[in-house]
Amino acid sequence: MINERSPHTGPASAAPVMLLPVRSDLWRVVSRSSAVLGHIERQAEPGGDRFEARRLVFASRLVPVGLFCRLDDAADCFR
Repeated sequence: MINERSPHTGPASAAPVMLLPVRSDLWRVVSRSSAVLGHIERQAEPGGDRFEARRLVFASRLVPVGLFCRLDDAADCFR
């Protein structure tokens, strides 16, 4: 399980990414070379938290990638 308050290296099967906390419900996804790849935001829903992954495109536009049940799964889409 990911510690949601500290930097995290993505799943072993994924390309190396780190999740850097921006606030309690938002993480910046960065590559090992510190390039920003996108963001993951936690959304509270009645059935439990969901994690929305958004990929950074053209340095200023975020494109939705998907909505996931687990933070690890959302991070995995950045590999």
